[in-house]
Amino acid sequence: MKKPKIKVCGLASAEDTLAVYNLGIEALGFIVGGAHPSSITLEKAEDIFKQLPEDAFTVVGVGKMEMSELKKVIESLQPKVLQLQKMGTLKEIQELKRSFPSLIIWKVIFTGEEPDLFKIRQFENAADNVLVHTKVHQWETAKQIVSQLEKPYILAGGLTLANIPEAVKVFQPEYIDLIRAVESEPGKKDPEKIRNLIKIVDNLA
Repeated sequence: MKKPKIKVCGLASAEDTLAVYNLGIEALGFIVGGAHPSSITLEKAEDIFKQLPEDAFTVVGVGKMEMSELKKVIESLQPKVLQLQKMGTLKEIQELKRSFPSLIIWKVIFTGEEPDLFKIRQFENAADNVLVHTKVHQWETAKQIVSQLEKPYILAGGLTLANIPEAVKVFQPEYIDLIRAVESEPGKKDPEKIRNLIKIVDNLA
């Protein structure tokens, strides 16, 4: 079984971000704007990003915002990856690709409704990768989606330290993406939980 890479999302302080980076986590995730409990302002993100090593693999997730505002976020932070949560039409993705050719784009697909597999394939072609955001009781829908994907994908939503081995066995994702499972409280990461996560993933190899 292929060992997935790990993305820890919802990072909200420089202290936590550097600690996660130093533990060897492959992708550092930030939620900029919006009402998520772990979201941060652009100004806070700018302060954190200034303190990161150049090789940090940064992923900025955004919800709904105007394209002009989104471009400001990208230009200011220069993340490695832009994760489009509740926005990102095909036209918007194509515009972002033209404006930021080196930017990697992950398009989030939610499993809360019957999937439009044709549209999902269009998103996969337009973006660099798809992130499948699911819950344990929606795994059957998630399996329908990933069966149609040709590129490596990211698995998020409902992941816990207890169910990661089964999730990786079922889905074989390129990345697993966690927020709450490695927090002591919203926006505050727990180093011991992250160390346990790393051990769990290492034992999958």
